[in-house]
Amino acid sequence: NIYTHLIGFLLFAFMTFYIVHEPPTPLAFGQHQVDMLRATVAQRAATLGNAVGLPAMREGLHSVSERVHSMQEGLSEDMHWIQDGMHTIFDPHALQELYAKAVSDSLCWPTPRWPAYVYMCGAMLCLLLSSACHLLGCCQPHISQMVWRLDYAGIAILIVASFYPAVFYGFMCQPYLLAFYLASTTLLGVGAVAVSLMDRFQAREWRLVRAFMFTALGLYGIVPVMHQWRMLSSIPQVRLALQYDMLMGATYVSGAMIYAFRVPERFFPGYFDLFFHGHQIFHVAVVAGAWIHLHAVKLMLEWRDASGGCALPVTHDVVSGVFAQMRDLGHDLFSVEEVVSRLQAMAHMHVHGAAGGAGPAPGAPPA
Repeated sequence: NIYTHLIGFLLFAFMTFYIVHEPPTPLAFGQHQVDMLRATVAQRAATLGNAVGLPAMREGLHSVSERVHSMQEGLSEDMHWIQDGMHTIFDPHALQELYAKAVSDSLCWPTPRWPAYVYMCGAMLCLLLSSACHLLGCCQPHISQMVWRLDYAGIAILIVASFYPAVFYGFMCQPYLLAFYLASTTLLGVGAVAVSLMDRFQAREWRLVRAFMFTALGLYGIVPVMHQWRMLSSIPQVRLALQYDMLMGATYVSGAMIYAFRVPERFFPGYFDLFFHGHQIFHVAVVAGAWIHLHAVKLMLEWRDASGGCALPVTHDVVSGVFAQMRDLGHDLFSVEEVVSRLQAMAHMHVHGAAGGAGPAPGAPPA
């Protein structure tokens, strides 16, 4: 029991180091994908004219044309105001900020890594606490009671941490759903940790209660998983990740049931006192389930990286297949800098086109 989770801790520590240093998956963007983003960027850029006051300046130009002959004394004031506004439009620094805002609303690369790190830290904390608790559980009663509480708290932390990357990467483009699922999961986890630290919870007769509480906390994950399935089931990469998560859930639940019902030692007393008893099988199931979920996390992270966050989700194949198809068709992959540069150029042309369309009405003085 000590070494199963100690080995698991070292395994996840290595994988955390690997993920930190692993370069992000490239964008699956060529010229075709950038052209598809044109409408999205155009919608964002359309708001730029309002941001710098183009409609108001257009009305000002119209006002000048009507009042030029009858209100000569007010002409100078209006023209100065319009010139100041046009200076704002063509200020390169102001435009750069507006372009950056329009592009950042559509493109995010690389995808935030912190949800994956939350999961890795939760897994390492759970496994390390479990290993330490089984090492110190044979000490004096007051020490034993304290360490077993930490063991149960570590299980709750692992379950909650497992939700974070799955929920974040699945609902990244739905901020309200994202906030709801993360908040509800965190609150349930805090409640489970609080119950785990109670004195009564440590009693032997509460064995089944402990097992079913952690099982119920894990089963809550079915809610966001089914929601993701309904929203994203057409995406192969997401389907594969959800299948991994279903396997993870089955592994966790099976291990918990084996532990709760003391299989196989209840059927063969004395034969499994040292090896392969239910508690050890549960430990192996925890490490295996956490490892399976890690692969699901990597799939979702890879998909979001290749899709530019919420910009243009890869929908017709797994990411590796998309890259292979683009290479076979002779499409060059753009770096994020190239994509941003092209999108900025589109926004620049849109804004200047809007400004050019707001020319003075007939009869107005020349610019």
